[in-house]
Amino acid sequence: MDALAGARDSRQLKLLVILLAGFGAISTTLFLPSLPAIQEELGASVNQTQLTLSVFFYGFAVSQLIVGPLADRFGRRKVALGGCALYALAGLACAVAPDIETLVAARLVQSMGACTGAVISRAIVRDLYGREEGARMMARLTMIMALTPGIAPILGGQIEVWLGWRFAFVFMTLFGGGLCLWLWTGLIETNRQPDRTALRPLSLLRNYGRLLRDPVYLGFALCTACIFSGQFAFLSGSSFVLIELFGIAPDSFGYYYFVVVVSYSLGALVAPLVTKRLGIERSVLSGVLFTVASGLALGGLALGRVDLVLAVVVPMLCFEIGFGILHPNSVAGALAAFPQMAGTASALMGFLQMSVAATAGLAVSGFHDGTQRPLALTVAALGCLAFAGFFALTWPRRAESARSGSARTGDG
Repeated sequence: MDALAGARDSRQLKLLVILLAGFGAISTTLFLPSLPAIQEELGASVNQTQLTLSVFFYGFAVSQLIVGPLADRFGRRKVALGGCALYALAGLACAVAPDIETLVAARLVQSMGACTGAVISRAIVRDLYGREEGARMMARLTMIMALTPGIAPILGGQIEVWLGWRFAFVFMTLFGGGLCLWLWTGLIETNRQPDRTALRPLSLLRNYGRLLRDPVYLGFALCTACIFSGQFAFLSGSSFVLIELFGIAPDSFGYYYFVVVVSYSLGALVAPLVTKRLGIERSVLSGVLFTVASGLALGGLALGRVDLVLAVVVPMLCFEIGFGILHPNSVAGALAAFPQMAGTASALMGFLQMSVAATAGLAVSGFHDGTQRPLALTVAALGCLAFAGFFALTWPRRAESARSGSARTGDG
């Protein structure tokens, strides 16, 4: 049996893909309960402390533009190994950082290693599966992967209470080092057609230009970028809103965050069924409409000064369900037409996702006023932008494809 054919059903490979995709979640949610403690110990402001998140996302975004072509040129395995090693070393630097400036700089380096996980995991799924099957596989994997950002803050809260915030980064170091060893022994190379021109400047510009000119790709990519950024806005502001505004204890914060983020897995659980019944484009539309309604409810409750924990948690829970439905379908739909440059297409998608998310995080911190309004209104605005982008760019082409398909059938 061909190695790639066997890999499609390999439980070990699927688990490795999940762990690779979970790099970003662990890196951003494990130390969320520690943000107020980091602010106090290092004498930083709220804006400076939240830079440990925003800088990570900007570094994550930009680095993907190089990591994707590297994976297309040299293969998934080598790039994943290098990224894990860099991630582990940077995590150690975070753990011993003497001031906020050093911590922010180390987080930037850590993001460069972590971004390989997101790029490589999506590229491996594209290497092994077709469009519809890839959407279903992404849904299954992300349903399980959703547990990571839910469990990490609970673990992080216990680490903060018993050991202090520095040990959260020690945990990241051990995670990166352990995964590096497992990748060395357990990951086969899935890129059987490396692109020797992928790193040439003109080829890079041509490939990225081709992607940006494709309205279907861009619509899918912008949709998932905006909704992911709504999730990040909650991630960025939730610890200050729930801990400082509503008085939730750091070791209890993780449970509230768990309920919100793991609801993503509910959406991912039903996503394969929705995809089978509606197809990729209609599944994305249904998911994004769900997030728009949830975001508007969150914003309306905040403007109405409904200062209750449930007024934040319940709308965000619904927002995450919509995200769970649309996200695997958006990824599969965006990458389907680019099998020879899946790494580059995955990288650009990740760049858009992370750069918009980092900007959303800066908006939440920049407008920080001691209430939940900056967080709520940012989430609402991003939901509306996601709908507008998808409906303007991708949805009209769906109708055109259906008409052309019917015409070809008639001609036959």
